Amino acid sequence: MRLHPEQILTFVELVRQGSIGAAAKARHLTQPAVSNQLRQLQRDLGEDLYRRQGRGVALTATGEAFYAHALRVEQALQAAASFAEGLRGLESGRVRVAASQTIAGSLLPD
Repeated sequence: MRLHPEQILTFVELVRQGSIGAAAKARHLTQPAVSNQLRQLQRDLGEDLYRRQGRGVALTATGEAFYAHALRVEQALQAAASFAEGLRGLESGRVRVAASQTIAGSLLPD
């Protein structure tokens, strides 16, 4: 079994938004695309994660347990993205600037 990060992120958004339509809007996807991702995720897991309830969804016990793992996946992906962004520029770290008193006094902020 191989779980796909996009499906997990879509599931997290489903839980946050409470409906497939709202999750689709938040993920900038169509409703059928979100439904397909969630259907495939449930197929891969072999368990139902939610059930439709009116216009929204309600998590199953398995869905609630899986949500905790899905949040950790989301956090790990965000940390990896932040790290990658940091590689492209000065996103973190320390910068030291040295200048003579003349230039420091007129050009550099306090």
